[in-house]
Amino acid sequence: MKLMETLKILTQKKLTFDNWEVDKYTILPPIPISNIWRYGGSDPGTVNLGISWLYTTDDGKDRADLWQIRLERITDSVERIIFFNNLLYDLIPNILGGVRNMIIENAAYAKGFRQVELAEQRAIMAVWYRKEAGFRVRMVPPLSIRKVVFGSGKVKAHEAWQLDGIPKNKQPNDALAALACAYYGMMKEEE
Repeated sequence: MKLMETLKILTQKKLTFDNWEVDKYTILPPIPISNIWRYGGSDPGTVNLGISWLYTTDDGKDRADLWQIRLERITDSVERIIFFNNLLYDLIPNILGGVRNMIIENAAYAKGFRQVELAEQRAIMAVWYRKEAGFRVRMVPPLSIRKVVFGSGKVKAHEAWQLDGIPKNKQPNDALAALACAYYGMMKEEE
């Protein structure tokens, strides 16, 4: 694995809503896009989550959009599920135009932090992406994603990539993990 790569931000925008906020970045992708199909990635979370997609513009330029989303913590599981479902209805149709394949980072089973809540988020995302958006959806373990994208299961996306001009402690780590998910979809389809 090569040293950390600094990714160039082309545009950056912050959006704030009642119970959530989004930092949206359009970047030059770290790996060339080699397929005409659009790939998306999701790193679910109950407070922080990332979504990304890879695409080529009409004039042939490769781009990646990253969304680092921060949610208000909701402890009631039914309210959390309803809120997250509504967030997807508000957000996804506006950001993931033309995505064909969506990779959702699956559980890191050795980790113990809020796995039940994260399983809820994954399930909502999977059903929503499939039923409402018509995406082909796969859930893939983090180590499998890292092995394909970085050549090692030990390398995390935020250790391989950083956005230029953003301090290390403010990096959109979940959005970078989602970017690795999108690349996994593209790379696995090429095999």
